[in-house]
Amino acid sequence: MKATPSTSRDSALFAATRAAGSAAFSQAFFLSFLISSGPASAQTFTGSFGAPNGAVYDSGPYPANSYPEQVADVLVDTATAGGPYVYVVGTSSRGSQGYDWAAIRYDSIGSKLDFFTYGSAGADDKVYDAAQDGAGNIYLAGNAGAGALMKRSANLATLISSASVPGEVYAVAANHSGSEIYVLTYTGGNLALRRHDGSLAFVSSVTVRSAPSVWNARPKIALNETTNEVYVEAGNGNVQSGVASGNIFETYRYASGLVLLSSAAFGGATSRSYNIAVATNTGGVYVLGVSTFSSGFMDTILVRYNFNLAFLSSATVEGGLTYTNSSYGLDVDRATGDIYASGTNNAMKRYSSQLLLKTTHEHRRASALAVKDT
Repeated sequence: MKATPSTSRDSALFAATRAAGSAAFSQAFFLSFLISSGPASAQTFTGSFGAPNGAVYDSGPYPANSYPEQVADVLVDTATAGGPYVYVVGTSSRGSQGYDWAAIRYDSIGSKLDFFTYGSAGADDKVYDAAQDGAGNIYLAGNAGAGALMKRSANLATLISSASVPGEVYAVAANHSGSEIYVLTYTGGNLALRRHDGSLAFVSSVTVRSAPSVWNARPKIALNETTNEVYVEAGNGNVQSGVASGNIFETYRYASGLVLLSSAAFGGATSRSYNIAVATNTGGVYVLGVSTFSSGFMDTILVRYNFNLAFLSSATVEGGLTYTNSSYGLDVDRATGDIYASGTNNAMKRYSSQLLLKTTHEHRRASALAVKDT
C-alpha cells in the first residue's frame, strides 16, 4: 500500500500487531502502515504486539512528494527452536537516498530480535514478498536495480544464496523441504511463473499470461504440498486464450513441473485480486480481491474454489465502498481450517472453511496478515 505524505517531516512506520480482545483472534498477526506527524530522526523500534499501536518500526523522515514505507508480508515461524517468531517484511525509506529492503524478526511478544536491510544509495530497492521453508530459512523477492531473489538464515544474519531474476519480481513461495522455490515475474510484457531449486538455481518457467495489467493488483503464489501443485493469483487484465478477458480475478493451477492443469475467472466489470491461500485440510483454494458489480461500488470479495478451481462460494468481506483500495491480508489456520481476511477499510474477519462468518475484529487497515496455527 502506498500513501502520499503531507510534509517532509512525516515519518513512515510499520506496525505489527497481535489481534486482541477475542480468543478467536489471539493467534492472528497483522501488519499495518502508518504515517506519524512526530518523526524520529533515525530508525527506531518501539512498542510490542500488545501495545496500542503494536510493535512499530520507524525509518525516520522521508522526502516530500515521495512514497514512504510499503509493507509486503508478515510470517509466523513455528519451526525454529525458541519460537514462535514473527517476521515483518517491507520496503524502508532511506530519506532522499531512496529505498531499501527491510526485514525484522520479533519474538512472540513483539520484542525486536534481528533486523536486516538491503539496498544501494540513491536506488529504489523494494521487496514485494517473503516465504519460509520448514527449516526456517527466509526467502525474499523484489527488485534491487533488477529482479532479485534471496535466501537467508532464520535470524536474517546469513546470506545462504541469491539469484538475479529477469524483470520485476512480485511473489515467492517455497515448499516445506526448501527444494522447490517459485517466483512470479513481469518481464517482456508477460507475467511468468519461474521454478528454482533449493540453491536458487533456475530450473524452468512458464508464461501465465501475456501483456497483463499487474500494476493495480498484487500477483501471488500458493502451494498445495498434498497434491504437489502450484496456484497463481494473477491480478487483473488479459488472460490466456480460452479462459476469459477483461478485469477479473484470475487463478491458475499448475503441476510442480509448471504444466497448466486448470484455471478460473471471477468478478464484475472492474476487479483485481490481491492474495491467495490454500487450505490442504479442508480442500479449499481462497482468493481475496475487490470487484465492481452492478451497484458501481467496490466490494471486497473472498472467493472459494476446490483444488481443481471449480467455484464453490464467495463472501463479501466489505461492501459498497466508494473508492478502490487494496485488500491484502489473507491466511488459513491449518489446524482449524478457519480463514482470516482483511478488508479494505477497518475490519478483519474470520470465516469457516465454507465462508460462513464467525467473528469480526476492528483494526487499522491491514496490509498483511498471518495466523499461527492453533
